[in-house]
Amino acid sequence: MLLQKPLKQGEVVSIRLITGEELIGTLEETNDEGTTVSKPMIVSMNQQGYGLLPFMLTVEPDLKHTIQANHCMSVVKTNNETSKAYVQSTTNLIV
Repeated sequence: MLLQKPLKQGEVVSIRLITGEELIGTLEETNDEGTTVSKPMIVSMNQQGYGLLPFMLTVEPDLKHTIQANHCMSVVKTNNETSKAYVQSTTNLIV
């Protein structure tokens, strides 16, 4: 069995919601009530594979969002390739 290290503030995490959607965001906090991320993005499939879309279109992109625990199925560290794409998308930095 593979043991996972505890998630740390500032890591890029993937969240699977009970609706089936997958979010990617920078972890701010996680506790019994929920998980707070900054700059959340939705993973969306397209013809080239997958892309990242804003989680909410009508709010400032830098806001922190708390996803209630009863809406999350899983919160795990995002793989390196996707994490780099997320950082490039949210900061315009090339990693």
